[in-house]
Amino acid sequence: MRLSYLTRGDSSPNGKPRVLVICHPEEYSACLQPLADDFFLTQNCAVWFPEGRHVPDSSEPELTQMQLLAFAVTKRLLTEYADAVRQLLVKALSHNIPVLPVVTEHGVGLQFSEVFGNLQYLDKVTIDPTARPYPERLAAYLNSVLLNDEQISQIRAAFDAYIFLSYRKKDRAHAQELMRLIHAHPFCERVAIWYDEFLTPGEDFNESIRHALQNSQLFALVVTPNVVREQNYIIRTEYPMAVEKAKAILPIEMVETEQNELNAHFAALPEPVNGHNPESLELALRDYLQIGLRTDQNDPIHDLFVGLAYLSGIDVEVDRERAFRLISSAAEAGVPRAVKQLALMYQNGQGVKRDLAEAIRRQKAYTGILADIAEESCSEEDAAEFLREKMLLGDMAAEAEDYDTAQEAFSVAYAVAKKLSYGAFGKNIVQKTKVWFNKVILNRSPYFEEAFRALSRSALRMLELALETDIDQDIRKWTIKAINLVKTADKTFSDEQSAADLLSVCAMLTAYCMKNQSPDAALQWMQTAVACWSEHEETAQSPELRILYARCIAAGCEYFEAVQEYKSATDGMAEIRGILRKLSGEFPDSAQFRFELIGTLITEAHYWIVRGDHPSAEECLAEAEEMLAQEDPGDAEHPVLTASWHYRNGQLLAAKGDPEAAAEQLVKGRGILEPVCNRMFDVRHSDELVSLLETLTDCRTALGQDREAQESCQRAISIQKELLQFSKSIHHTARSAVLYEKMIDICIRCGDFSRLNEWYDKAVLARDALANGVMTRGIRHKKVELPEAEAAHQKLLAREAEIRGYVRSHRADSKDKLLSAIRKEPVTAAQMETEMLAFLRKYMETFHPMYILDDLYTLRAYLEQRQKSPVPDPKTDVAPYMALDRIQTRMLEHYRPLMQYEEESVIVLAFCGYYYIIRTTSGLQRKQEIMESYMRFFRDIAFWYYRTDCIRYPVMWQHLFNWVTDGDLTDPYGTGNAKA
Repeated sequence: MRLSYLTRGDSSPNGKPRVLVICHPEEYSACLQPLADDFFLTQNCAVWFPEGRHVPDSSEPELTQMQLLAFAVTKRLLTEYADAVRQLLVKALSHNIPVLPVVTEHGVGLQFSEVFGNLQYLDKVTIDPTARPYPERLAAYLNSVLLNDEQISQIRAAFDAYIFLSYRKKDRAHAQELMRLIHAHPFCERVAIWYDEFLTPGEDFNESIRHALQNSQLFALVVTPNVVREQNYIIRTEYPMAVEKAKAILPIEMVETEQNELNAHFAALPEPVNGHNPESLELALRDYLQIGLRTDQNDPIHDLFVGLAYLSGIDVEVDRERAFRLISSAAEAGVPRAVKQLALMYQNGQGVKRDLAEAIRRQKAYTGILADIAEESCSEEDAAEFLREKMLLGDMAAEAEDYDTAQEAFSVAYAVAKKLSYGAFGKNIVQKTKVWFNKVILNRSPYFEEAFRALSRSALRMLELALETDIDQDIRKWTIKAINLVKTADKTFSDEQSAADLLSVCAMLTAYCMKNQSPDAALQWMQTAVACWSEHEETAQSPELRILYARCIAAGCEYFEAVQEYKSATDGMAEIRGILRKLSGEFPDSAQFRFELIGTLITEAHYWIVRGDHPSAEECLAEAEEMLAQEDPGDAEHPVLTASWHYRNGQLLAAKGDPEAAAEQLVKGRGILEPVCNRMFDVRHSDELVSLLETLTDCRTALGQDREAQESCQRAISIQKELLQFSKSIHHTARSAVLYEKMIDICIRCGDFSRLNEWYDKAVLARDALANGVMTRGIRHKKVELPEAEAAHQKLLAREAEIRGYVRSHRADSKDKLLSAIRKEPVTAAQMETEMLAFLRKYMETFHPMYILDDLYTLRAYLEQRQKSPVPDPKTDVAPYMALDRIQTRMLEHYRPLMQYEEESVIVLAFCGYYYIIRTTSGLQRKQEIMESYMRFFRDIAFWYYRTDCIRYPVMWQHLFNWVTDGDLTDPYGTGNAKA
């Protein structure tokens, strides 16, 4: 593979970090130069690309000498050259070369993941106001992977000596082999070797070669027959220049060559040394270089710089294994920069396999070193450096979903930024600095702006983490801090960045309040966003700020929908339309704004439908359809928007009284959207699919197609269950209850009573959760008020007798099934203990109320003892049974509304119930009492959420439940003489 290059100012690429850029063969002219220019803004690197402008084969050896492999990601590259890209990825990752995909075309999301998997990418075309801008993220990444000019100068100063390596381009493989042979000698590990990398030298490179020779202690000639076969650059220029400068000359024979021919072309050339003979090569190198073993071989700083040289190929061959060894040695010796470098290497997969957990561990160690330095020096400069790295640690931990580390990092960063921005860092006494919100802060330190922005951002990040983990008290705490800080920043700096932060907080909190059924609070945050925008509207130029405001308005429209103020909702959508139309005009090449405008029109049509204004809805849908027809169908957003259009069109037709045409549109939308959701779980798309299926169910019901309605409702329930387990939100709980109740009515109409009990009990459980106002996520609880929930709950409970009657009339054979199941699957106490104990151990790792945890430990200790001594004595084993009673009572009291989320809690309850039966009876002589115990127990817990696929004997357990919930307590054996 022959390579060409681009450099900043058309300078020489020698000694510069090497980046290989891969584009689609027909897109190099469009993608290569803009991407290279992006790189040159931050790094003085050399951007290499295949001379023929093709996608190279993964076997090309030049790939392994690159510091970075970058892809200009387009749809054509992902479709036409997917296999070649995958092979290059495998090669790069196997050699621990960082890979940077840069998305240069809108709408490649799903295709990207199919080729690049979970690899992180930079998006150059999509404007995301909630993320750092693309130039800033690119600069941060390149600075973490590539070396700048100052670092390269420090590395070159660390070498003990330089060797100028002269070779024919035909012998490049021999030259690279010789470099490895030279560096195999420990005393040469710190000797640099200059060679002209991938260039084909000509007269334009004479000056750089002259400079390299001037700084070299030895001219080493790679001897093969190629150096004497014809006139070449070595004979004409390099060798005479070395003689002229009186450099020591060492010919090293890599392939046997006639001495007479060498003498004929190279006057006074010494006798070559055999490069494949380690002893003779070492003696010659020692003699010519006139150096021995260094006296400071254990200098860790020296190890760091030489390791960086091997990592990036700065005047030596790329040797990532040697680089890792040297840099690790420096890090173990406590060199801060080496510790930081290891963190970057693990984070980027540079020289080692990418390991984010290890990167976080190394970054923690580095911030610990910086904390000690800052504490000792009391220097604001050191504190600022510590603050930057602590924020970086928080970002790394958040990416890895290590929320504890992220919260700790941002919390510390918040405290340091507060002191630094208020000029209190390094004071010997505790200085309480009052913050005058909504005023310009006086007495600023030199780091005021950087520190105050970090203070605001750390509070924002803490709020994001609190919302992610749903810690109620933390949400309240960081909401107050974040909103006060971003308001202060907005007043102090009056720029778009601070305004964007304020709008981000408003958007997050509006969405959070709507999700948790708090419309009044949502309205407050929406009004704050509007007030912020009114101050910046005339000067706002960045598309990020305008998009962010549009999203705040969109969240406000959800509020208006919730409170049924649809006129305000349509007015809001009209305002969003105006913003997006203007952005589409300013950025005609950006598909992002056009697609967002299409989505806005479709959503606006929904609000018009609800208002009963069908002509306005038709107008919105017609414009959206026309715009969709002009967009690329291969764009990842296109099928989703097309499905959404079919859904809203079906909704409109149903509202106009044409369920048959509506169902046809909804089926089309389902056929497009369902495969998208099956490929990749996404809350937004899955939510839309559930709504579409619910509407389809209503249309089919109106058409009398009960079996088809049952199928679509069943599918909606299965998707809704995934959403509920993911979000644990009130919104999804309420919709689950509605779907279960629809399924009850469909089953009654179809005469399908086999699962009627199940749907009723699930609906009761969901309504129970809403009526109690208790939601949970992780280890936190919060209570909300839903005034209509109790009425809906009571209305559903009133149907119990009706539904149980349907089931009982069609379940005459339930006792026979129960008896058959028990006979076929006899269960011993030891078998059940083993399985339930495994679930108990698992659940205890995340169990929540501390007052129940003690009882669980008592029970587990008892069961573990039973494993060792399996003979029980119910008369003396009092403690575990008392613990069981307490566990059952407390869990039923506090956890019944939560069992739809915490499925493992039901397993623990089933465990308790099993031992409750063991306590009250032994053997099968008291069958009636056994069944009564089961009934009392199972009627109090949501056994239908018990994951029977995760434990043996599922049939028996299910039959036991089915039988006892019939309410028939007669002897299941009939005669009482049957053998179990």
